[in-house]
Amino acid sequence: MKFLVLLFSIFLFSANANADQFAVAVKYLCDSESDILSIKYVGAWNSDGDKLIEGLGPDDWDPWNLFVENEYNDLRYAITAKRTCSLSSGAYHVTVGPTPEIWNAQGECGATLTAWAEIKKDANILFKRSFEGWCHGSDPVIREVRVRGSNGVAEVESVSQDEFYKD
Repeated sequence: MKFLVLLFSIFLFSANANADQFAVAVKYLCDSESDILSIKYVGAWNSDGDKLIEGLGPDDWDPWNLFVENEYNDLRYAITAKRTCSLSSGAYHVTVGPTPEIWNAQGECGATLTAWAEIKKDANILFKRSFEGWCHGSDPVIREVRVRGSNGVAEVESVSQDEFYKD
């Protein structure tokens, strides 16, 4: 009986456990003055992640907002965000979309969601990739893609998953 009272007390008086949550966002910048197009993939834990999402502007996207849901809050289909950036070497067309790993039939990734981006100039695709690899992989995370008007080349900056997801 003492054991049951002790067990009940532990459950009754223990603090509620909260799971950590990591939020990600895509930030787009077209700086014609500096002649740079930049797409950044950023993330933060818990309340910092909440602040990140709350502070997004009209050229920034939470991948969760790039879906249309049905009346049961199930994800029906993905949508994309499109922008055009004019640099000294021409117009660059940017498309950003969500990468839903939650559509994995085995449910291996839980509610993991990342994003992908494409940068085109005329008919040439300069960059088209997901910012993160498969959810259980060890691929580096793409932190930023830049195009300078002076050379028109997509420069990719990546970091390890450990670096990207550090506290």
